[in-house]
Parts: sequence; structure tokens; C-alpha cells
Amino acid sequence: MSVKWSAYGVLGIETAGQRRVMSQQGTEKLVESAAKGDRQAYSELVERFYRPVLMECLAVLGQLHDAEDAAQEVMLQGFTKLQTLRNPVQFPAWIRTIARNACINRLRKPKATAGLDPDRAAAKADGEYGDLQEAISLLPQELRTAVMLYYFDGQDVKAVAQRLGVSPSTVYGRLQTALRQLSERLS
Repeated sequence: MSVKWSAYGVLGIETAGQRRVMSQQGTEKLVESAAKGDRQAYSELVERFYRPVLMECLAVLGQLHDAEDAAQEVMLQGFTKLQTLRNPVQFPAWIRTIARNACINRLRKPKATAGLDPDRAAAKADGEYGDLQEAISLLPQELRTAVMLYYFDGQDVKAVAQRLGVSPSTVYGRLQTALRQLSERLS
């Protein structure tokens, strides 16, 4: 799977802690402005948080095409529901929760044309990593989420553990199990 991303966050800050504080303050102001109807502010929020939302969707859905569709819908839904957010500092967690719930709801809905999507079949045939993407999509959700956050979103084990609400050793175990299953499927 080959996905290119633009740079996010505040540039030119010395430490990660300072960068996080500056980014949170900037995010809070953007959320407040966007809640008042400032579309440019929300556009900046989309630029900053599209990637984490996409990774959340990809972890749940397993297919890049489906995850991209869901992520776009989530970002639009976030704009329409922004006034329900009580604490602007919570925006990152709030938008990812919306993403996770939207994707779970997508999985619950039966597809009328399951398996008959010619665009997906062509994209899969043309993709360099079609087999890997397919194998990842077949992993159980808890393994797929750990793989997506660690390998594709670039989070360290501690961050993945915190995000999933499990211990780092559980994350290591899930990654080992996922790699073993992927190896079996791809060989």
C-alpha cells in the first residue's frame, strides 16, 4: 500500500513536548473558531487530523478505499457536529471516536454489491502491495488495529498501548501474532 502524506503540526519547535503544547493550543483555537462557523479554521483541522482519522478507519475497515470514503464522511460529520463538542482540547480524541463508530456502523450494514466492485478489483490488481493489503484486511480487528497504528501510522508501542487501552506487552504480543498470521497467509 503506497500512501503519501503532507506534513502536519507546528514546525520549528525544539522539543516534542513544546510542539505538543503549541499544537494543542492551536487546535483549541481552531476548534473554537470552527464551532462559530469559520470554514477556514475547520479546513486547517481537516488538514491536521485527516491522517489519524484515516488510520482509525483503515484499522477498523481494513481496506484503503473504504477507509478513505469513511474518513471523508467523518470529517464532514465532524464539522456538522462540532457544536456538540464541549471541550475543544478533546477534539483529536472526539474525531477519532466518531471515526471508529462510523466505521463499525459501516461494517454492520450489509453491502448490496459485496464482491462486485470493479474499481476495487482493478485497484487491487494494479497495487504493488495488494496481497499484503488483503492479508492485513483479513486479520482480526485488534491485530489489524495494532499493525496499522504501529507500522503505518508510525506510533511507538507505548503510544499504541495507550491508544488501545492495553499494556505494551499486549501490543507486542498482538504485533507478533499479526506478523505470524501475515507470514502464513503470504507464503
